Amino acid sequence: MAIWHVYRKVAVVTGGGTGIGYQVARAYAEAGADVALFYNTSAVAIEKAKDLEKEFSIKAKAYKVPGVPLSSPHVLRPCAHVTSYRAVSDAKIVTESIEQVEKDFGRLDIFVRVLEIFQLVVQSIDITIRH
Repeated sequence: MAIWHVYRKVAVVTGGGTGIGYQVARAYAEAGADVALFYNTSAVAIEKAKDLEKEFSIKAKAYKVPGVPLSSPHVLRPCAHVTSYRAVSDAKIVTESIEQVEKDFGRLDIFVRVLEIFQLVVQSIDITIRH
C-alpha cells in the first residue's frame, strides 16, 4: 500500500542523483511514484534511475539540467561555505526540462526542490500542469 498516496504519480526531484535528493526520489519510487531525477553534474543519476526502475517496477529517468558554478559573480550562493555546487540560473533550461518530463511521462504531479539553489529559478517560472 502506498502510504503517501503517490502511486503512479510523476515526481521531479532536484538533486536526485545523489545524497538527500536521491533518498527523496527513492522514497517516492518505493511508494509507487514514477520519478524524474534532475541532476547538474553527477551523471551517476542515469544509473540510479535505472536502479530505481528495476527495484520498484516504476518508470524513472535522469535529466541533466546544466548550471553555472556558484563561484560565478552572477550567482547568489546559498551559504558562504558552499562552493562546489552549480546553480541553475536559466529559467528557460528548467522550463524545457519540465516540458521534457511531461512529454516523457505524460504529466507532472509533484516537484520536489531538494537543493536550495533551484529556488532562484523555480520561483520565477509559471508552471501549468496539464492532465
